[in-house]
Amino acid sequence: MQKRVRPPLWLWFNLLSLDAPLIALVWQDFLARCYPTLLRPTGRGALGLTVWAVYLADRLLDVRHPASDIESIRHRFYRQHRGYVVALLAIIVCADALLTTLWLRPAVFNEGLVLSGCVVVYLAAFAFAGWSGIAKKPLAAVLFTSGTFLIAWSSAGHPVSQLLWPAAAFCALCLGNLVM
Repeated sequence: MQKRVRPPLWLWFNLLSLDAPLIALVWQDFLARCYPTLLRPTGRGALGLTVWAVYLADRLLDVRHPASDIESIRHRFYRQHRGYVVALLAIIVCADALLTTLWLRPAVFNEGLVLSGCVVVYLAAFAFAGWSGIAKKPLAAVLFTSGTFLIAWSSAGHPVSQLLWPAAAFCALCLGNLVM
C-alpha cells in the first residue's frame, strides 16, 4: 500500500489541473486583443470550465488501471483522491452545461458542440479503443488550440486567412510543451 504524502501547497494548482485552463484563458485574451473579438465572460467561463473538465477526465482515465512503480505525483494524487475528483468533475460539467446552454452565443455554442464531440472521441479512443499513444500529444495540441481559438474563429470575418497561421503556430507551441 502506498503511503499518503501531502503534496506541498505550491503544487496544488498543478495537481488540480488548473494550469491548462489558465493558459487557455490567457491565450484567449491575447487573441481577443490581437484580432478584434468580442470576448464575453460567458465565453471565458465556458473555455475555463471545459478545459478543466477535459483535463480532470483525462487524468481520471489515466489512473483507472493499477499503479505502476514509477508514477508521477499528479497520477498518485488522482488515484488517491479519485472520489473527490469525480465529484468535482460532475460539478464542473453541470456548471459548464448550464453556462453554455443558457448564455453562450449560438455560433460559439454550435462550433463548441462539434469540438466537444471531437474531445469525447479523443478521450474514448485513447482510453477504451486502444489507440496508440504516439498520436495522443499531437491530437491534444490540436484540440487545445481549437478550444482556445474557438471564439476568435467564430467571430472572424475570414477565419482561415486571419487565424490559420496563428493557430498553427500556437498548436506547434502546445505540441512542443506536451513533448517536453
